[in-house]
Amino acid sequence: MCLLASCDFCNYTYRTAYDRFGRLESTLAATSANVFKVSHSQCHSLNKSGCDISLKLFDSHSLVFPKNHNALNLSLEEFTQV
Repeated sequence: MCLLASCDFCNYTYRTAYDRFGRLESTLAATSANVFKVSHSQCHSLNKSGCDISLKLFDSHSLVFPKNHNALNLSLEEFTQV
């Protein structure tokens, strides 16, 4: 863990968004919601001719990150929880 006061991932409960169902969390990993979500229905209403397949995203999608977010120092256990 970096434990910096300015680090969004060290302070994820206060500095990141969460989904409608809350936040998934374990001892070694947690989730953060994507603030800008585009669903197929939203995309279709914005673009009457259809939507690029890259914009057809799910209504709920999150970022899963290890609480020790230094990728060079992840243990196998930390990696498997992500």
